[in-house]
Amino acid sequence: MTDTEAFLAAVTAGDLDAVGHALAADPSLAARRDASGVSAVLLAAYAGHAAVRDLLARFKGSLDVFEAAAVGDDTRLAAVLADEPESARSCAPDGFTPAALAAFFGRLPCLRALLDAGADPNTPAANAMRVTVLHAAAAHRDPETALEMVRLLLDRGARLERDGPRLARSRRGSERRCRRRQHAGDGRGEGRP
Repeated sequence: MTDTEAFLAAVTAGDLDAVGHALAADPSLAARRDASGVSAVLLAAYAGHAAVRDLLARFKGSLDVFEAAAVGDDTRLAAVLADEPESARSCAPDGFTPAALAAFFGRLPCLRALLDAGADPNTPAANAMRVTVLHAAAAHRDPETALEMVRLLLDRGARLERDGPRLARSRRGSERRCRRRQHAGDGRGEGRP
């Protein structure tokens, strides 16, 4: 196992001590990516390790559009969008758009900023999941936040007709999974949009 692989394994495992020691020895590790190109910050976010995610974000400093959307750094996101407005319509190496990441992680101000910058709420992920921003919003674990994001997306032109039954099934399934996880305390983390 390479140093990068070992570091990313500690990130996805949520081993805050190991990640902290590694970053103290080599701060450039915060910018590492897995073999698919997914950043350490996003890997920690997907795994639901907020403390690791935040530590990586502090060490990395300059978050890209995907990381800023996922962690909810609306100040950094505004700076990236000012410099690279087209990034609002881009796809991360794993196929998710910044708007889908903002929605999945419940980052309403970031989602609003991305839509204001031209993000298309109907663009599906460029991967096998093909989820839209609306799917990601409906899957958010907090029903009130999910509802607020869904309303925003519908106001901004998100289409239901293509996603109707699938979206409803996704929402019901998401609520059941969240309740089971909260009840069982399985620690599985956030997941991916």
